[in-house]
Amino acid sequence: MNARFFRAPALTAGAMLVIVPAVVLAALPLAGQEALTSGDGATEVAPLRSIAGDLAGLVGVSLGPPGGETRSIAAAPTDPSRLYVGSATGHIFRSDDGANTWRELPVNLGHEAVIDNLLVHPREAARVFAAYYTSDGTGGLVQTRDAGVTWAPLAVPGSPSLRAIAMAPGDMARLYVGGIGGVWRSDDDGVTWRNINGVGLPSNFIESLAVDPRDPDHVYAGTWRQVYRTRDGGETWTRIYQGMAIDRDIFSLTISPHDPDTVFAGTCNFLYRSNDGGGSWNERRTGLETTHNRVHVILHDPTDPERVFAGTRGALYKSTDGGLNWEMLVPAITVSGMTLDVERDRLYVATEERGILVGPTSGGLAESNSGLFTSRVVAFDVLPGAPRFLFAARADGTTSTSVHYSTDIGQTWKPLGVTPAIGEIVALRAQLEPINRVLVVSETSWWNAYPGGRWEPVPAPPGQTNAVEIAHNVNGAVFAATTAGLFVATAEALRGTEGAALPFDAEAPVVWRPIVDGTPVTALAVEGEHFLAHGPGGPTGGRVRDALEGRALRATPPRITDPVRGVALDPTNPRVGYAMTTTEIFRTDDGGASWVPLPLPWPAARLRSIAVDPARPEQILVLDYRGAIYRGHGDGEHWLILDEDPGLYRAWSLRASPQAPGFALVATLGHGLRAVSLDPLAETAAGGSE
Repeated sequence: MNARFFRAPALTAGAMLVIVPAVVLAALPLAGQEALTSGDGATEVAPLRSIAGDLAGLVGVSLGPPGGETRSIAAAPTDPSRLYVGSATGHIFRSDDGANTWRELPVNLGHEAVIDNLLVHPREAARVFAAYYTSDGTGGLVQTRDAGVTWAPLAVPGSPSLRAIAMAPGDMARLYVGGIGGVWRSDDDGVTWRNINGVGLPSNFIESLAVDPRDPDHVYAGTWRQVYRTRDGGETWTRIYQGMAIDRDIFSLTISPHDPDTVFAGTCNFLYRSNDGGGSWNERRTGLETTHNRVHVILHDPTDPERVFAGTRGALYKSTDGGLNWEMLVPAITVSGMTLDVERDRLYVATEERGILVGPTSGGLAESNSGLFTSRVVAFDVLPGAPRFLFAARADGTTSTSVHYSTDIGQTWKPLGVTPAIGEIVALRAQLEPINRVLVVSETSWWNAYPGGRWEPVPAPPGQTNAVEIAHNVNGAVFAATTAGLFVATAEALRGTEGAALPFDAEAPVVWRPIVDGTPVTALAVEGEHFLAHGPGGPTGGRVRDALEGRALRATPPRITDPVRGVALDPTNPRVGYAMTTTEIFRTDDGGASWVPLPLPWPAARLRSIAVDPARPEQILVLDYRGAIYRGHGDGEHWLILDEDPGLYRAWSLRASPQAPGFALVATLGHGLRAVSLDPLAETAAGGSE
């Protein structure tokens, strides 16, 4: 393994920085797994001493939970069971069995590529075009001729940010793409392109395209200000807006398979239909919720002229009268794409929260995401003593989250019952003793989730929760860092409140004991029988038992001026701890009374998580938002940078387990959970410098 070594001026003479190149290991079969008994009784787990051998085969792949944000879907006209899906994080997935299973394709567009449009060639199931854009205003077009095994770019001039693609049904060598910069046309199967922003097309932001099947020169373009049409291949354009409000942003255009003069337009404010090729438009919104006015995609059933589907930012709808009236099929989703297998009556829906939904056109759609991992994991944990058991909260939109669990290190997942409508989850912690549960914390409430999927609310501490940790070695005591302070509760006090009967004259039991009251606490760590917390008022720490019994605890004036985002404790010496801001790392050797900044050989930014390596307590692990993991000696003298996995981009948090030495799990916002190997770093450092 090659590595480059650097020396930073801020370090001592022996310090070094190692950048390790990508390492992706082939998957290995899993060994035997622990037993899980579901229900309201205790879960019996047979802990493993180490699962390092199993994790070695999972490095560089997403572990789930499955589902997440998808932005486009397309089926092969010659083989409806062959489907392709594009994501908002540069991924393209393929299914060969009608969405029962998926596998990721090696497209390599980068983690910021949003693949909003996929087009499968009408006569070649293995030929696919993918149009994409990135956050820096660029993008492009790629194609595969072998079902995604290899991809090649198509040179649209200027690498524009592309939002639409269409093929002329009457001339399949004719392609159109649109985006920031206008419309481009190719007459030779995508080999050469020219811009066709002809006379009359003032908007340079194109969001949708549709080509008349009778005439390849007859094209509709949806802009952020109404619809334009050309009848001469782009030489001249005419705005067609009769009956449509002037400020309509046109997300989608669909030509009816039954009548080419019937055109549907999905806009930023409901849906329009034209029966005369865009000469006039009529709004169709009866039955659509007012909060679901952004219509992203429209699908007209090719076997039934009266059945139309509309995907909005909020729900999936169906009309059985050509769009006059609508009924909701699936609530609480943002639809980004649809396709229909009419022979099997299977509707495929791409969503921005729950991956792919599949089901009959009558309703009853369900997630079908096996192998499709684009989820935003906002919280996760590993069952203490049983690292095969994973729990993860998947963001299912801006205000909803669902909890899932795996008993085989992320190879398969199940929902942990039905997650209540509790808003976005900010933390979850798994516990075996003395209560078998998962503590789930949202922005507004606390819950217990039990084996079998039963949920119950529990009393929440004052303020909004920033961090939660459990003292597993001290009767499962629970610590909460909130905007109102630092609090501790016994495990039994958080058994829940449903069905509890108290006499009328009984005093409410004390659940949460304040440790720091009235001052926000932003970071928290529990290690063995000790804890450490930090906030604007400074660090607080000590023995867990002292906190439970209300005895005086250590509290020192603030020593770190910037907000502390994370803390960690050395499991072998509770007086040694670490604190992390977004740009710096600090160490204390006296239990928090004083802090010393560690010399860093790189310009740190957007640091997200910090932990002490349980396999090597003299070393710390630090994660930043782009997915780099920094591993260094606790005194900051030597550092190694693990930057091998582009799938860690938008990294959120990191956890390591004593039963998985040499590995860590990282939660990401778009790639699910990922396993990271830490051992190659140590091996490279031991090998000497170049």
